Amino acid sequence: MLRLENHKYNYGKYYVDVYARDITGKKHYIGGTTCTFALPEAKMTVEADSVQKNYSVKIENVPATGVKEVRVAVWSQKDGQNDLLWYTATKKSQGVYFVNVPVSNHKTAGLYYADAYVVGSNQEKKFFAGTRFQVDDISQASVQIEQL
Repeated sequence: MLRLENHKYNYGKYYVDVYARDITGKKHYIGGTTCTFALPEAKMTVEADSVQKNYSVKIENVPATGVKEVRVAVWSQKDGQNDLLWYTATKKSQGVYFVNVPVSNHKTAGLYYADAYVVGSNQEKKFFAGTRFQVDDISQASVQIEQL
């Protein structure tokens, strides 16, 4: 049986080949197969604070073992990825990570993208989940002044 912990929790495709030695010591290929260790299906949600200045990104179903950290790339659609920033998520409970994204770091309204990557013990980043969220332009808000 293949066990992920014997491979430093490196998710991906593995090749398994079987060889045998005859009585003279010569090695012969018997056969082979593949085995894939896939990351579990992730859930990623984004919620704004009451004034839409900070967005909380929640990543769920992160594997309990083999993950050194969760990193989240965030950027706005406007002008491509010129405002892409990486954030390190904080583990809140088993399999659940959060990261706070201040809009002031990106300085624009509109459509945003967030991609989460798990970083394994070998420092390799693997895409885990992605989502989009909308940041409304404050200039589009209506203001009413009432006489007190």
